[in-house]
Amino acid sequence: MKTALSVVLCLAALLFGTVPGAHAAAPALPGRDLTVELRQFEEGRDAPGSYSAGRDAGREWEPQTVQVRNGEKAMLRMNDAIPMQWTQSVSTQSLTNGAGSSPQASVSNALVWFDAGQSVSVQAKWAGGNKPVVLVIEVQRAAVDSSTGAVLPTQARNTVSTTVTVPLAEWVTIASTGRAAKAGVYSSDAGVLGRRLLQVRVMAP
Repeated sequence: MKTALSVVLCLAALLFGTVPGAHAAAPALPGRDLTVELRQFEEGRDAPGSYSAGRDAGREWEPQTVQVRNGEKAMLRMNDAIPMQWTQSVSTQSLTNGAGSSPQASVSNALVWFDAGQSVSVQAKWAGGNKPVVLVIEVQRAAVDSSTGAVLPTQARNTVSTTVTVPLAEWVTIASTGRAAKAGVYSSDAGVLGRRLLQVRVMAP
């Protein structure tokens, strides 16, 4: 029985190039620290002949840079908690005393916390040389829209999560929004001017 089993294993090794149950070890990654850069680029802003009279900075991602060991995961958080006090209700009642009645106001306030800032989670795997980088990235952004009056501001949140293969030392677009820009276009609204491209670049210093 043992001889027959050995013959079967040898035949399997000849046919498939390996012994069943054996697992090839993954090649070791170069021991390097990688730099991951993130930016938002407005496609129409740098187009020849284009002009912009204003930009909405609140809609942009802040440029960020993080260093991570090849094959490891890094997390960068730049978040703030913004307190905002607002009036829930105002009521008036009359108090009677010896001199007559006098109105007295009662105000009820509430405290609300809003999140603002960005967080970036990256894991980069680079096999070395001119080979591309496998990048697992998640970017989250929270912002508070400007508001006046009795209405509380809107809490805006954006998330980009993806796995991409990117060339080393080149900017690559991982997300976009808006319309493609055209040369020779004039606009006072930066949101109409062109697409906003969220780009990433991996460097191996």
